Amino acid sequence: GYDTNPQFSPDGKYIAWLSMERDGYESDRNRLCVYDLATGEKKYITEAFDSNVDEFCWADTKDALIYFIGVWHATENLYSINWKGEVKQLTDDWADFGSLQMLNDGKRILAERHSFKAAADLYVVTPGKDIKKTKIEQLTAENKHIFDQLAPVTVQQRWVNTTDGGNMLYWIILPPHFDETKKYPTLLFCEGGPQSPVS
Repeated sequence: GYDTNPQFSPDGKYIAWLSMERDGYESDRNRLCVYDLATGEKKYITEAFDSNVDEFCWADTKDALIYFIGVWHATENLYSINWKGEVKQLTDDWADFGSLQMLNDGKRILAERHSFKAAADLYVVTPGKDIKKTKIEQLTAENKHIFDQLAPVTVQQRWVNTTDGGNMLYWIILPPHFDETKKYPTLLFCEGGPQSPVS
């Protein structure tokens, strides 16, 4: 399949990359593969994660951890994974994280974050043992002077039954000062896929 984004571990003993299983299938699931340069062992460690791995960065390899961005329910949140393939979710925002970079202290991650309500800004994420203990600090507020002049919108996450017996997620973004007793013009945006969500 299609292999992209190779990165050496900080100690130079391993290399990891994103890998699709099937050749010629451009919307295949991206998996995270780790290769041991000394032994030649190659292992796909995100097989238990039932979605795409979009980006990743190495943690300190003595902890055998890699941090990655995973797509789930039309959001891109931060996860960690160890050599055994044990996945732990670290953030649970209605937002997208991206552009991961481990800071020099080996404990914190610099990331971009954006959502339906906020433009892209830089954040420092300090992973905790679980979602509740993960700390997210905003570093920049590049568009604050614009957002301060705008009324906020309301975002809703809803599910609908599909004709094939499944469930499909969709987002509703209500206009500022929404009044449910009034009628409003509506824009319906449908995306193809399935390799990327409207998130």
